[in-house]
Amino acid sequence: MSWFWEKSEVPQIGRDSDLVLFPDTNFLYHCHPPENLDWTDLDEFNDIFLVITHPVQREVDGHKNRGSGRRAKKARAAASRFLAILRDPAQEFVARKYS
Repeated sequence: MSWFWEKSEVPQIGRDSDLVLFPDTNFLYHCHPPENLDWTDLDEFNDIFLVITHPVQREVDGHKNRGSGRRAKKARAAASRFLAILRDPAQEFVARKYS
């Protein structure tokens, strides 16, 4: 099973459905922030949920206090976003909004 698909190979879940993604720390450290990504290739989904698992949270916590390097800065930014969402569970993080 491949973790990466070409757009034509993405499993068809059906129109008007949601997509749930479980990003790892590589996504958090090496990609642009979700709000800066181009999500238009996935416009057939109503909502896209990014679910951060407990192991990813632990790894981010472990990196956020390790100096001032790029990884530590990215980890601190991710941890801040996690904390904001945990403090206000009703808060939504909107990476893509249609008008």
